[in-house]
Amino acid sequence: RQATAQSIANIAWSFAAVRMVDMLLLAAIADAAITCVAKCQPQDLANIAWAFSAQMVRHDPLMSAISPASIAMIGNFTAQGLSNMAWSLATLPILDEPLLDAIAARASR
Repeated sequence: RQATAQSIANIAWSFAAVRMVDMLLLAAIADAAITCVAKCQPQDLANIAWAFSAQMVRHDPLMSAISPASIAMIGNFTAQGLSNMAWSLATLPILDEPLLDAIAARASR
């Protein structure tokens, strides 16, 4: 049975919350997240990005998948989700101008 987008986000968040860095597990989480990113809700995307950033793990293929999905639904992000996504980009650091521009535009509304 395949995990849902929300369950993948919850697993990623849980391991980050307890500061458990397991690179093999994170690679598996990233692979699973990439395959279901189109099914993610904004909170799922923000939580996955936050989880990797909180553990200081940069996974470019994952962020390359999260970015366009986030931009496409930026209007549905909460203030907390926008904040978490911006923090994630700044922490690693990842210069994703299209996503940062979308976050800034949404936050200014």
